[in-house]
Amino acid sequence: MKSKPKKTVFLSMFVFACTIIFQTSPALAKDWHFKLGLSYVSGLSNIVDQWEKNKKEEGYYIVQSSESPVGLVFGSYLKINDYFDIGVGIGPIALGLGDMSYFDLPLSLDIKAKLFTGSKVTPFAIAGLRHHFVSGDYVENASMGFLFGGGLEFTVKEDTTMGIEVAYDTSEIDYIKNVDDNHNYYRYRQTIEKIKPSELMVTFFVFF
Repeated sequence: MKSKPKKTVFLSMFVFACTIIFQTSPALAKDWHFKLGLSYVSGLSNIVDQWEKNKKEEGYYIVQSSESPVGLVFGSYLKINDYFDIGVGIGPIALGLGDMSYFDLPLSLDIKAKLFTGSKVTPFAIAGLRHHFVSGDYVENASMGFLFGGGLEFTVKEDTTMGIEVAYDTSEIDYIKNVDDNHNYYRYRQTIEKIKPSELMVTFFVFF
């Protein structure tokens, strides 16, 4: 997988944000919160489909592939005030299974805005940056994108909520695509297909 300056910039920003949060958290323990959940992503199936098409172009008729589109997500958030949190997130890790080789570790930086507070049900919006650190068959590169969405939190007890979040991830990977060359047997040319590895994400979480 080729290295790109944007990846280095994003990783530096992620590490810097983690450092700031961890350094300030002892003094602001009451403002230090965690997010743990399960997330479903829709984009992984597109990668599996393209992998199968590539193998067929290469002459493989029996290939076994599947995906794990549901995985754990973890986030660390620092409360700025009653309406805004800033945080870093990891996951969900995505895997290609069977004969397929694919691994994806997404990292994100985002701001969470509560539309109002003091209620048992609180709507919120999120916006931030997201980058996928990927490896595997036909993976060439990854580009940073935006993350935006929203959801609802339901108060369970003081400082603990449960909720659902729906988000859209614009970040992409460059994936090699084998294209049939004039219908000649086992003859193909290669192009690059841009695929959103997460795209639509639905997450059920606990925030504490």
